[in-house]
Amino acid sequence: MLKLMSKTILIITAALAAHQAAAQDFSSESATVLTAASTAGKSLKLVLPEFPVTKRVKAVSICSEPGQAVIVAKLWMPGMGHGSAPTQLAPAGDGCTAVSNVQFVMRGEWQIQVTLQDGDTGVFDVVVE
Repeated sequence: MLKLMSKTILIITAALAAHQAAAQDFSSESATVLTAASTAGKSLKLVLPEFPVTKRVKAVSICSEPGQAVIVAKLWMPGMGHGSAPTQLAPAGDGCTAVSNVQFVMRGEWQIQVTLQDGDTGVFDVVVE
């Protein structure tokens, strides 16, 4: 029984590591960059100012190709069924939007759910350590 549990734990650990590696397209010691496709196929990019992502993150940048402004950026924790305070948005040029008032209130798996000015939507999966 113990041997079976050990194998199960290893499989779950490997699956989690693969999920995190796939979700984080680029990371360095100073930033994490994630990409996603909108429901209409637009290319979206999320830049978080640190790696790994922690609760200290208070602002991010979201860009779209072609340049569509972000009109909603909702932080949601699907596993817990809650989000956090509403974010504040400001145009940052070149199809990018500066998002402030980011509050990852706890560690775990979060989503940043995005709505673009044309009504298109996209989701970024973010692991907060």
